[in-house]
Amino acid sequence: MLGCTKQNLSYWHTHSYSTQFKNSVYGVVKRATSLFDLSLEQSEHLANSAGLSLQCETINLYEYLDYQGSIRTLCERAMVSERMFRYYKVKIPSKQVLLALTLALSWQEEAIDGLLRKYGYCLSQSSAGDAVIRWYAGQDGGKRGVEERLLFEINEVLEHMGLPLLMTRQP
Repeated sequence: MLGCTKQNLSYWHTHSYSTQFKNSVYGVVKRATSLFDLSLEQSEHLANSAGLSLQCETINLYEYLDYQGSIRTLCERAMVSERMFRYYKVKIPSKQVLLALTLALSWQEEAIDGLLRKYGYCLSQSSAGDAVIRWYAGQDGGKRGVEERLLFEINEVLEHMGLPLLMTRQP
């Protein structure tokens, strides 16, 4: 009735940062909203528990990042190819890419969540992976500076916890 099959749940568990996950879960949230007659606030809360937001708008990623340095350096630190970065100027990036870019820029949690919401994502209160991101984003009050190894450190923690890694392909 809601479109939640065992196959969907398995896919969502292993691909929680993909745009297909986002579209699939949006469909379930929309069906749940009409089936249970949820208010807009309740629907947003349901989407937030999956790491998504119903508040989505179209923005220019490059302008929003307001990065003054070399795109090549940013892409290297975020583990995003320059080709894919250009692709995201016209397409919606995944949550994983947005997290990698903002962490490479040492953004604080509020700024990260602001950008994620512009693309229909959010840092979920119920996701262990998002909790790790929140913890790293909150370290040193965001005054850490640009660290080239930050994503590697985060991935080490995520791997230790058995969670999906940022910016890596996994079987």
